[in-house]
Amino acid sequence: MSNAAPTSCQWNQLLSPVRLSRVNSGKAASRSDFNRDYGRVLYSSAFRRMQDKTQVFPLGRNDYVRTRLTHSLEVSNVGRALGQSLAGMLLAQDTSIVSNPHSLIADMGELVATACLAHDLGNPPFGHSGEDAISASLQGTPYQGFIFEGNAQGFRLLTSTCDPMRNCGLDLTVASLAAFSKYPCIRAASDSARELQLQDNSLYVGCKKFGIYDSELGSFELVAKQVGLRTMQSLLPAWYRHPLSYLMEAADDISYLIADIEDACVSQVISYDEASAQLGMLVDDSAVDYCNKIRREEGDKSAIRAMRAIAVGCCIDAINHCMVDHLAELRDGNLSQSLIKMSTMGAAHAALEDFSFKSIYRHEQVVSVELAGYQVIKKLIDLFMEWVIDPTSTLGSMLESQLKPLKSGPEMEEKERFQCMLDYISEMTDSKSLQTYRSLFGIS
Repeated sequence: MSNAAPTSCQWNQLLSPVRLSRVNSGKAASRSDFNRDYGRVLYSSAFRRMQDKTQVFPLGRNDYVRTRLTHSLEVSNVGRALGQSLAGMLLAQDTSIVSNPHSLIADMGELVATACLAHDLGNPPFGHSGEDAISASLQGTPYQGFIFEGNAQGFRLLTSTCDPMRNCGLDLTVASLAAFSKYPCIRAASDSARELQLQDNSLYVGCKKFGIYDSELGSFELVAKQVGLRTMQSLLPAWYRHPLSYLMEAADDISYLIADIEDACVSQVISYDEASAQLGMLVDDSAVDYCNKIRREEGDKSAIRAMRAIAVGCCIDAINHCMVDHLAELRDGNLSQSLIKMSTMGAAHAALEDFSFKSIYRHEQVVSVELAGYQVIKKLIDLFMEWVIDPTSTLGSMLESQLKPLKSGPEMEEKERFQCMLDYISEMTDSKSLQTYRSLFGIS
């Protein structure tokens, strides 16, 4: 366990309430800046659209399973608990860290909850298959090799395109934006990190993917400077993570696998016995016995709900213990792995990932939706690339009307049109993308 005490001034900077626009709301301090951030994400159009975006299982076939929106709310709830726990640990080590301990606990919980609430905003329709379809559709075009990344699209949405406030997207605080940024680097830095991994097998966890498009690099540089993120000199432009981004990642790791097991059981993709065996790795024998008793009395659905609730609590406890052991590394943003992998739940979590990939994510119900979504997104990209390349052509001019809400026009540079097209398609819901596909291709 590290005995290094947290530095008060460092944490105060990491929790900076400055907004990207540098404009104060001017409101009375009845709410904290971080509570306002939470509200801005919660009430945003992008967040509402997630109610019609697939999490794993097809929407409409079962009203119990999660959408992207319900998943994000659950992640946010776990994240808030982790943030409040971390604040308590910091106060136990250094009571001078803030003048008002209650404020630190509330603010840290709110910050992580906001980052969690926003963590999937950049995902296109149909999840990862939608991401793959966008990237694959660009082969053979001038943008061949471009990789669509939901994390980077999310940062772009928060800082630029979503319900613009002062031309800064939702104009969140820099602390919320930093906590949201799971991969604080551009693609070139992420590619370099992978090359270095081939030599020493120590890929920095924050560069496993990239979370910033080149177009938003300037915005992230402002965020990083304001909250004091350290740069990774060997991978510029890249930064060490904000400590609260690890908590956001942990909340997602806890939530999605456990929830996917529950949803798979309810959807009869796997049996209760299979689900219980998997979640049983996260809980003790008494919990398994308790859930089996509920099963006998109330049925499978009630039993798997109880098992999920207990498993989530056990994982939160494991993350809390892990944070206690690694407070200094967490503060500096240089943990070598995710918190869940470093915790006592690491092996069980890896086993759940392996089981879920083989038995859930490759199941016919899931794959059929991914294949359909892949084709829909690919066809739309193929069509709208005509407008990107030549907006004055007959087809390009007709497609212009579809993009009017985004203030498009032939006066835009081609690169701007390309970004505009990606914004338009990635922000669609599953239903909207299917409706647009049918409309534009004359399918009744």
